[in-house]
Amino acid sequence: MRYAVTLRTRFDETTISSHRPKDLPLPPNPRQVRLVDGRGRQYDLAGSKPASLTTPLKPGDSYTTELDFAVPDDARHLRLLLVSAPEWENLVLIGDENSWLHKKTFFAL
Repeated sequence: MRYAVTLRTRFDETTISSHRPKDLPLPPNPRQVRLVDGRGRQYDLAGSKPASLTTPLKPGDSYTTELDFAVPDDARHLRLLLVSAPEWENLVLIGDENSWLHKKTFFAL
């Protein structure tokens, strides 16, 4: 079964320094995306369109991406897990979703 999730990515212009140019795009950190069902089975991203999750944004800009997953018919209670790609410094960065004391945040679908 095909499962599609539309995700909106937005650059909040109120979260940047007043010294940063407003017309300079910034690429988001690399992300890992997967669906997890109620039994804990994980399903990797099968494709996305039209925009990649790493498309650079200017402050105030946004875009939507349709994420496609292939899941078996018996998959129930699906949740979306969207985290930054793990890098060693994220493991010790307080508040990062990959730090060793931080629980994962899932989006119920």
